[in-house]
Amino acid sequence: MRHVPFFLIASLFANTSIRAQDLFVEAHSTFQFPIGGITASEAKWEVSPNNGQRFAHIKKVNLNWGRGPGVGLLIGYRLNDHMEAVLRSTFFAFQHTRWTSYHVTDADGIVRENDRATLSMRYLRIEPAVRIRTGMGRTSWYLMVGPSFAMLPKSTWSENNEQDVPTPWIGHVESTTESSGRVGLGGSGAVGFMYQPGRIGFFGEINATAMSWVPKRSKLTRFDQNGTDVLHTVSVYDAETEFVNEYDYGVYPVDPDKPRKSLHIQYPMSTWGILVGVRLNLAKNKA
Repeated sequence: MRHVPFFLIASLFANTSIRAQDLFVEAHSTFQFPIGGITASEAKWEVSPNNGQRFAHIKKVNLNWGRGPGVGLLIGYRLNDHMEAVLRSTFFAFQHTRWTSYHVTDADGIVRENDRATLSMRYLRIEPAVRIRTGMGRTSWYLMVGPSFAMLPKSTWSENNEQDVPTPWIGHVESTTESSGRVGLGGSGAVGFMYQPGRIGFFGEINATAMSWVPKRSKLTRFDQNGTDVLHTVSVYDAETEFVNEYDYGVYPVDPDKPRKSLHIQYPMSTWGILVGVRLNLAKNKA
């Protein structure tokens, strides 16, 4: 599977006599907005000072692993006056979703528990595509379609829990779990406008990507209690998970030195976004 993007890239240029004057490069920045996702909740509990009853305000939090800002480069080849073969790469490393998953305030207004969560995602989006243009003049519209791959994905889930209640975990607990492995798969399309008076041009587009990612493994990488690192006290079974299609349950005793098994989780990465960039033609006389 890891060789699929490179096969597609090669096929775009197959049977084409590559000439340097038909090559071009682009630099771009983008922001991707979520299409769908997994629902998490933000719960803020309070205790009524009048009757001691608890009540809560529950709010939806949408989790999407593909959203956020990105920057990247594109290399392309002009096939004819209306078609180009391109390879676009965009690096996403600044995606953060933060919310308070659980918050408890007692009747005196004292915060008894506060659980804050953060989802971060880093990946490299590779998109080999065909770009169809209305022409190669000073201005033109274009349509771009092709597959999309999330390479080197890494998802980080962090929790910061502070408690002031009589439980075994009284105090401050911080934990981080990282998920990685495999390649996110999907397809993308874009509609854009290009202005190119000479070798240097500018463009903008609206794009959409349908994609999902199934991680291969997850691992607890941080576990602090009241400022003390206690990760070494956690067994491999409790700290690591391997995602599989099937496994046997109820086999005891478990091996504490082997990761636990869990069914595959499909993380949504579908997005739509706005992208702007600058283009440089390597040919001095090409528009």
